[in-house]
Amino acid sequence: MTYRDDKHFICGELYRVSDKPAGKLGWDYWLATEHWAALVTDDNWGLGIYNPNNSLFISGFTGKEAKGDTYENPTSYFALLYTEILDQNITYDYHYALIIGSLDQTHGYVVQRGKATGLPDSRFEKDRRH
Repeated sequence: MTYRDDKHFICGELYRVSDKPAGKLGWDYWLATEHWAALVTDDNWGLGIYNPNNSLFISGFTGKEAKGDTYENPTSYFALLYTEILDQNITYDYHYALIIGSLDQTHGYVVQRGKATGLPDSRFEKDRRH
């Protein structure tokens, strides 16, 4: 699950990313305009990830669809993607938040922090700074 609309941090309608990606390898790339995604159960409980500097994600599913047990290996995957240029003298720092809970809790966490972040303020005074 994610948010993909252009009205950010308003608790708008969420988007369900397909668990059957169209990509050749079973993985799809997509944009999340609020910089978060969550992998949730049918009851909307699971793991969310948020980074205010990331919008690009990858996700997919491999294996046989089933409820599964300890002898089955269906796997669902999602991750933030970020392209970075690393200079020879750079100190690289990267942060993200993992949120465990309901989909409402995850989205609430993101909305609260996103509203406080404001607009991007890019200043390249010493290095590239992402």
